[in-house]
Amino acid sequence: MSIRWDQIAFFINPFEQGECHHPGIIKNTQKFLNSINFDLNLSDLVTHSMSSVFSNYIIAKPIYWKSWLDLANKFYTYAKDNLEVNNATMHRGASNIALKVFIQERLSSIILSRHRFKVITPEIGINGPITLDFFENDYRTRRLLTSLDLMKEKFCNSGDQIFLQAFYKLRKEIRLNSNSRAGKIAYKLVNAK
Repeated sequence: MSIRWDQIAFFINPFEQGECHHPGIIKNTQKFLNSINFDLNLSDLVTHSMSSVFSNYIIAKPIYWKSWLDLANKFYTYAKDNLEVNNATMHRGASNIALKVFIQERLSSIILSRHRFKVITPEIGINGPITLDFFENDYRTRRLLTSLDLMKEKFCNSGDQIFLQAFYKLRKEIRLNSNSRAGKIAYKLVNAK
């Protein structure tokens, strides 16, 4: 039930999305995963609306929570001794919240990328709210965002690179809000690839 369906669709995963708001989140999450020998390269992680979670909007059965708790406990232990994840990062214009908070809220995406759970999520694409800091609010942008999410889901289900190539090609067609800080950061991030 994550908010920001548009950002889930646009970014390859919630860690790339987090980089726009919390610089260093990818590097620091990768360090944590490496420290526990968790075989996942966040640069290769592809998620979609059925496997992306941020802001902790999730309801799940005990089998999911056992996996989550195991990973969360390892992160809790890691964060006690790691100063970088305890450094303050930006959040809603202020820099007074530790980076570890935003890493923790994305752990669910790691769990969902590794396990097969039956997942449902509300379909809000065409009519749902759109993040004006990032995107132009028009029907074309909404249709493209919905298509991006579908391309990522098809890639995750099939492994066929053609869907991932289509995702990257379509993503360049999204009109980002060039008047906002978030839109400018997103533009640099996606055009660096």
